Amino acid sequence: MFSGAATRQETFLSEASSYLSLCVDNDFWGLLPAEGKSERIAAISLEEQALDSFSNLLFSIVRFWHSTHTWPEKITIVSQGFKKNRFLGCHVKAIRWPIERITFTGATPWSVDAVRWDEERVDEIKKAEYRNVSKS
Repeated sequence: MFSGAATRQETFLSEASSYLSLCVDNDFWGLLPAEGKSERIAAISLEEQALDSFSNLLFSIVRFWHSTHTWPEKITIVSQGFKKNRFLGCHVKAIRWPIERITFTGATPWSVDAVRWDEERVDEIKKAEYRNVSKS
């Protein structure tokens, strides 16, 4: 499953469909076996509503359930490496998904500033969660 809404004014393509197109254009970098490849590609779902990383995770899980009427046994999140703490430390906990059923694969951060920016966002999320829990 690829997740992400249309977020750029320059194109009407969703992030999800552009990720799929990139994979198809690059023949999935040889990761799909030739036998049954077209069936595997046809089975890929697109979740095209999510506008942020939390929604990417949550909406993908819901989309999976709507498609299969079962919950995923294993989820692999592929994202920018600096988002690992955001996904595993915040989003997975927020939806109370079993952490042992999640794998995160991250690309190398392209910018130290991006890493610092994301760490600040994670700290803000955790502080907000603490304040909300303290009030209840």
